[in-house]
Amino acid sequence: FIRRCKVDSDLLKESSLSFNALLNYRYEVVLGKKGKQEEIRIVFEKSDFHHFAGLHKLTDLQKVHKRKAQTIFEECLSGVISFEDICKSDYINKCEIRLEIIKKFEDIMSQPNTYVRFNKVDPQSKMKWKYHLEFMVDGEEGYIFLDEYRSCPGTYMCVSCFNKGTFNYANNQVRMTLLQTKKVDIDTGEVVILYTNPSYTQVVNI
Repeated sequence: FIRRCKVDSDLLKESSLSFNALLNYRYEVVLGKKGKQEEIRIVFEKSDFHHFAGLHKLTDLQKVHKRKAQTIFEECLSGVISFEDICKSDYINKCEIRLEIIKKFEDIMSQPNTYVRFNKVDPQSKMKWKYHLEFMVDGEEGYIFLDEYRSCPGTYMCVSCFNKGTFNYANNQVRMTLLQTKKVDIDTGEVVILYTNPSYTQVVNI
């Protein structure tokens, strides 16, 4: 995902358009561990883009720092805030990779990713998360971190993403088996199955 702030195209707008396309959908992910299954639902709000894309890290840019997250997203979407604008930040390297990952989100969700459930705090990481997924797309490996909406248990938002480095975020955590990933249209209820593990057997509640 290396781009190094090339401004021949507006990566920020491309990424915000990709995120905007997710707003009417949720992803339902079935995970397994030792014969037991659990389901998590990933949903999207306009205000989530700011943190997911790492724009909160650009503390030296007035356009994106300490302003309403939803407003910033809408300005990224309309082009009022451009990739060229945020490339003026000394901290652009903290969000550039995230923008590339967001563009590829649906491709990533269609893969047999590894999911990890939070178990214990690692002293080397201050990040707050409940699950993360480890992915590979276009030869690049990375992480997407999920945290739970307090008001809606079992429903998660994307809070961070970046390429894999030397630190292993799965250490001392619980590795899960991905059984199925579905994309659900919130308005129509239409379901698209993106991935099914050959070993998956749906549990039917009687």
